[in-house]
Amino acid sequence: MENSFKKKIAQITIYVCTILMVGNLLSCIVSGVQIFTSHGDELIGAFTFAVAGISLILLSLMLTRSLVTPNAQKAINITMLVFSIIGAVAILAFIVVSLVVGSGATINSANISGLMGMILGASFSSSAIGYFVITAVFAYALALLLSAQAQEREEAPEKVVIELTPEQKEARKKKTKTRLFITGTSCMAGISLVFVILFAVFAATSDYSYPKYNDSHQTSVVTNYGNIIIGSHIYTQSNENKTLKIMYAYTIDGDYYEQTTVVDVSKNEPAYWSKTISADTSADVVLIGVYTLDANNNYMELPSFENAHYSVGVKEIVFLVLGIAFMGATGLFMFYLIRNIKQNKKEKEEKINKK
Repeated sequence: MENSFKKKIAQITIYVCTILMVGNLLSCIVSGVQIFTSHGDELIGAFTFAVAGISLILLSLMLTRSLVTPNAQKAINITMLVFSIIGAVAILAFIVVSLVVGSGATINSANISGLMGMILGASFSSSAIGYFVITAVFAYALALLLSAQAQEREEAPEKVVIELTPEQKEARKKKTKTRLFITGTSCMAGISLVFVILFAVFAATSDYSYPKYNDSHQTSVVTNYGNIIIGSHIYTQSNENKTLKIMYAYTIDGDYYEQTTVVDVSKNEPAYWSKTISADTSADVVLIGVYTLDANNNYMELPSFENAHYSVGVKEIVFLVLGIAFMGATGLFMFYLIRNIKQNKKEKEEKINKK
């Protein structure tokens, strides 16, 4: 009786922790995305995705456990116990390391604030301590269940071994095969969904940028220490050092002037050029345009520096590729599952017809 009660308590605890792990998984995915998109602490971001991964593995194993035979369930319980212990130890280590590092001088106050908010946050389900408690209790419940099952086997009277017929063995093998295909399809679909969600969230919140033009400028007219100065940063996207012939057109109190210069621009670095104008500081100096000499010795207007924006970068492409890959795996499992079901149905119909 006592052993049966322990099994029931362990099973209920395992199911409750499983439900909480679904919350862990969703919370960690959202938190991890927010941390990386806001350029937060990468350590915490990596931790949240690691916890999400552990939760996903345990949830997948729980799904598999519900579809297999009791003997296979024992092996899965042991596997889940190992993963949950690893997860609990990893989370505890993270908390300890975070507290130790957070108390040092090598991390700034903003990071400490964010770190402590993560560890001691008001939302229990989204805090590191919450993750640890759920995973540790899950591990304890599994250990309790395995212990109760072992004791039950020792106390149980010896069973008469019934030899299965070849047909029964074949039927059991087919049933197990079908369950494995169902499990594999479900797991692949779930993982694919996670990566697709990650891709969608990152793509919706990311704002990457790159210089829109190969050659561009940022030019201003300023008064400095009684002098009027035209100053310009010249940008180029060339992978090599580059020499540009630049012409500046401007007016002083309505009179038109031009200044030409040669600017050497190093790759990936802006070059600065400035020209002091001999004019009274009260003069009206208007910059008309900045031009560059092209290959045909014609002056073409140099565009102002501007960034082009896009939402899909390396991270998004990685998530999309992984999502598509697991979609392919889902389709493959589904194909074999349907074929297996059809084959079993056909064999059953053939047996009926023979009779």
